[in-house]
Amino acid sequence: MSRPEIELKLTLAASDVSKVEASPALEPGRRSRRSRTLVSTYFDTPDDRLSRQGLHLRVRETGGSWVQTVKSTRAGLARGEWERAIPSPSPVAEMGDGSPADSLLAKRKLRDALAPAFRVDVQRTTWDLKLPRADVEVALDRGTITAGDKRHEVCEVELELKSGDGDTLFDLARALRGSAPVRLSLLSKGRQGYRLRAGQEDEPEKPALPPMRLGDPPSSGARALLTACMASLLLNLSLVAQSPRVELVHQARVALRRVRAALDLFGPVLGKAEAEGLLARLGELSDHLGAARDLDVFLETGCERIAESVRTTVRAHVEARRERAYAGLAAELASDAHFLLMLSLLKIAETGGDPDGDESLRGYLARALDRRFRKLAKASRGLDSLGEHDRHRVRIRAKKLRYMIEFFEDVAPAGPFRRMRDTLEALQEALGELNDAVVARSFAEDALAAAGVPDPASQVAALPHARRRDREHMDEARRARRRLARLKPFWAGWRD
Repeated sequence: MSRPEIELKLTLAASDVSKVEASPALEPGRRSRRSRTLVSTYFDTPDDRLSRQGLHLRVRETGGSWVQTVKSTRAGLARGEWERAIPSPSPVAEMGDGSPADSLLAKRKLRDALAPAFRVDVQRTTWDLKLPRADVEVALDRGTITAGDKRHEVCEVELELKSGDGDTLFDLARALRGSAPVRLSLLSKGRQGYRLRAGQEDEPEKPALPPMRLGDPPSSGARALLTACMASLLLNLSLVAQSPRVELVHQARVALRRVRAALDLFGPVLGKAEAEGLLARLGELSDHLGAARDLDVFLETGCERIAESVRTTVRAHVEARRERAYAGLAAELASDAHFLLMLSLLKIAETGGDPDGDESLRGYLARALDRRFRKLAKASRGLDSLGEHDRHRVRIRAKKLRYMIEFFEDVAPAGPFRRMRDTLEALQEALGELNDAVVARSFAEDALAAAGVPDPASQVAALPHARRRDREHMDEARRARRRLARLKPFWAGWRD
C-alpha cells in the first residue's frame, strides 16, 4: 500500500511523559487510548546503499505478524511510505505500488547484501482524535534504538494526519506545548538509527539539500529547501540544548544562517510580510548564538591580540561573560517563544507560497541573485575607506550570497559557480578576520573598564604581529573584491 505520511514529531524528556498523557489536548481521544509493543528492524547493505538513495527499509513485528515498509528520507511533514504484509522477519524483493525501492531490491547482489542495520524497540501509546477539521492519530513512543553495542533512548510524540486540514497538526502541537516542554524535530527514528550506527548521534549535521528543478515554480523549491534547512537547524539546536559545546554552538549558528538565507531569498514567494516577521525573530535567536560564539572565538584566539600584562584580567571577565551568554542561550532555547518560532517556520516551509505562479524558479533566481550581487558590488566599493560597521555589513552580504548560491550548486555550471563561491568565501573570510579583531578589542576594553583599569583603550591596542595580520587580511579582501568585479554571474543565463 502506498500513501503519503503527513506527520509532525515532538521530542520530550521521559520525566515529562505524564504531562503529555494528562494534556487536555488529548481529551477527545481518551476512550480510544491503547498501548502495544513495536519491534522494528531496519535493513541495509554494509555501505548503507539504501539510505544513500534516500530510502529506509523497515520490517516491523507486532502481535506475531510482520509488515515491511519503505520510507522516503525526505525531511518534512509529508514523506512517501510504501508498506505490505510479509510472511517472515526477512525483507522481500517487491513492495509494489511503485515503491522506489523495487528497482534496487530487484538486484540480487544488493538483496543478498542486506542485513539488519539497527533495531527500534518502543512501547507505543496511541490516541485517535476526532477534531473539528481533521482526524489525527497521536502516538507516544518510549524505548530504545540499538545498533551493535550502541544504544539511544527514544521518547517522542508523533502527530499523524489521517484526514482533513494539515494546519490541525500545528494547532495540536501548540496545545501540547502548553502541557509539557516538548521540542520540534524532523529527525525520524530511521535517521536516528543511522546516526547511532555511525557513532554520530551527538554530532551536528548539514542539511541534505533537495534536488532543484529550475523549471518548477519557485514555491516548490522554496518549501523543499527551507524544510531541509529547518531539519538541520532543529537537530543542531537540540544538541546545543543538551550539551552546549563550542563546536555545536558554531554549527547551530551556521544552520541558522542557512535558514535565514533561504527565507530571505524566497520571502516574496512564501509570503513577504510573514517572512519578514520571522526573519526579525530569527535575528534575536542569532544574537543569542552570536554572543556565545563571539566569546568562544575570543577565548580561543582573541587574547593573543592584547598585551600579556592584562590578559589574565581580560580572560577572567570574558569567561564570566561567556557563562552568562550560554545561560541566556539555554533559556531562549527552552522558551515557549522559541518553540512557537520554530513551529511558524515549519508551517511556512510546508504550506507557504502559490504553487501556480507563472514564473519559473530559473527566472526568479536570475532576478533575486542578481539584485543581491549588485547590492554587494555597490556596498563594497572603496573597501579601504569603509568604517568598521560598513565593512562588517559587506561581509554579511557576501556570506549571505554565498549561502544562497550554494543551495543551487547541483544545477549551476561548475566552473562559474566555483569561481563565484570561492571569491565570495575569500572576501567573507578576510573581512571576518578583521571583524574578529574589532570584537576582540571591544571585549578587552569592556573587561578592563569593569576592572577599573584607567585608559583601557591604550591597554588593548593591537600588538605588532596582530596589526601585521590585519594588514594582510585587508590586502586579501581587496584582491577578492577586484576578482568579484570581474566575474560574470553564472545565473545570467537563467532569465526566462
